[in-house]
Amino acid sequence: MNFPETYFDDEVREGFYVPGLMKRCWASGLQLLEELDRICRKHGLRWTIAYGTLLGAVRHRGFIPWDDDIDVFLLREDYEKLREVIGQELPAELAFVEGEKDTEHFGQVSAIGMSTHPILKGRLCLQKYHNFPFAAGMDIFVLDILAENEEEEQLRGAELGLLYSLQLETCKKDTESEAFQETLKRAEAALEMRFSPDRDLKEQIIEEQVKRNLRFQDSGSPYCSYMGIYIFDGRPIERYQRSWFENPVYLPFENTELPAPSGYLEMLELNYGSDYMTPQRGTASHNYPFYQEHMKKLEKSFDKTWLFRYRFSPDALLHEKLPPLRELCFGAFAQLRSLVQGITGEMVQAEPALGDCNAALQDCQSLAIQIGELVEKRYGAESCSVKALESCCEQLYQLYSLLNGAEEGDIAAALLCVQSGLDRAEECLREELRKLVVLLPSRAAHWESLRKLYRELKEDAEYDVRVIPIPYCFRDGYGALGAFRCERDAFPEDVECTDYHLFDFGAARPDCIVLNTPYDGCSFTTSVDPFFYAKNMKRFTNCLVYIPWFRTDEVSPEDPTAVEQMRHYVTAPGVVESDYTLVQSEEMRETYVKLLEEFSGEKKADWYAKILTEETGLRTLLSEDRP
Repeated sequence: MNFPETYFDDEVREGFYVPGLMKRCWASGLQLLEELDRICRKHGLRWTIAYGTLLGAVRHRGFIPWDDDIDVFLLREDYEKLREVIGQELPAELAFVEGEKDTEHFGQVSAIGMSTHPILKGRLCLQKYHNFPFAAGMDIFVLDILAENEEEEQLRGAELGLLYSLQLETCKKDTESEAFQETLKRAEAALEMRFSPDRDLKEQIIEEQVKRNLRFQDSGSPYCSYMGIYIFDGRPIERYQRSWFENPVYLPFENTELPAPSGYLEMLELNYGSDYMTPQRGTASHNYPFYQEHMKKLEKSFDKTWLFRYRFSPDALLHEKLPPLRELCFGAFAQLRSLVQGITGEMVQAEPALGDCNAALQDCQSLAIQIGELVEKRYGAESCSVKALESCCEQLYQLYSLLNGAEEGDIAAALLCVQSGLDRAEECLREELRKLVVLLPSRAAHWESLRKLYRELKEDAEYDVRVIPIPYCFRDGYGALGAFRCERDAFPEDVECTDYHLFDFGAARPDCIVLNTPYDGCSFTTSVDPFFYAKNMKRFTNCLVYIPWFRTDEVSPEDPTAVEQMRHYVTAPGVVESDYTLVQSEEMRETYVKLLEEFSGEKKADWYAKILTEETGLRTLLSEDRP
């Protein structure tokens, strides 16, 4: 199964943030489905998508954004044939777990999945499963025939529920204890059967469950369902038409089409109620994302070679500030003007000290050259300020020559020329040396997050704004960087973009640099050029700001799925290393602060100073005297 690289970009779906790693998880799951489909086609077996996968197909034309697994249905007769052949058909890296023989788990859910994590099996396996490093799987729900008589079906449901309760008791209690033996006797009486003391009790319970699953298999009833409903939820069984699964229909799903029960709309209403098209988060039957625990274990085994985790250090909060270019230039210019004023004052004396004047003129020349070189590095040799300062140098030299008799002329007039030249140079400096703000988007598709700021800065005479699209690449499952590409030519025509090759950050010393992606080298799927990582960028500016490229729905602390997903982009270098992060609302600010405090152990007050709302505005930050 093929996916374009861009499929694995981070994305916001239905207001929910979906990282590239989750996209790889989805792709890996679809690769498993392709294997199942291959086997079923070869042996003439029918299967359809089920539960959350079916709901995703209808409501989202793909995965539910806050779901991460795949569910499928097989009719009992197709499942039994699958059991017979799957051992010979599955590729070596995959395993089949037969739910109806698994005494350690409940619900009789079978599964196909990775036998171990692809990242441990080598590069070819990792590539086959779309660089998803963790073991993915899919659940197989077997559909058994329902009794046409409702009372008979209720009796089966009660027996299955009782067997499930007994199965739970075997895990909680000592099966030799008096209390458990009493429970066992009551169950045997209700079920009208006896368990053998010579065989494993858990195995016998599973066998009895399967017998009841098959009770009406040959009854000719047109209805079927998944028997695990009785033991999982205790809710009334959902009655599906068997014919729905005999002639599936195909629905769009991500970049493919998947078979669905022909009565899928009626089925969804049975499963989720009449408002199934209304998204509801936090309803998954497992922890999301499922690979979180896998990640923790692999991180321990890889130790320092695990590239994807950002480890907090208090040093990340430090930022050694340098004098801004504007401050340096205007400070030096103030000295230059003061020296000229001193020379002027000395020249009106009856016996001026020519030695002091000469020394002062040399200092003036040096300052003018120093300022010119600083400005030239940012704006080039043809800038108004550079030209005016070069003219000042010529006028200062002419004054020096007059004072020392190398030339004849009016010294007073020469001083006036110097003063006039300084006025012109200051005028140019004030016009050119505006506050330089550099925006660093990596994707043209993310430009909307910076468009408003760009327009505001362009219209404000106090600012000089540069847009520098930076190179990015995709990473493989081991974290190796791929080929870098830059989307400078893909930005809107009204955006003046600067080639990143031609911009000297050290010379320009921007007043503010704005990042648009937070991960640096800690994303599983992409990276910007390491030169543009937050830790490096703050060497060139006194104000490093991160503005997320995305907006999500507001995240409530009562939505654990969304909060967990936030950790992905909150506990990231771009947030921690930046001086400020501008988020979409006060509610999101509170959640950022809470997660960062948990991540770092630092006081909330420190994070409140760094995490601000977008209403604060970048220009407010640059105009305030903030630490």
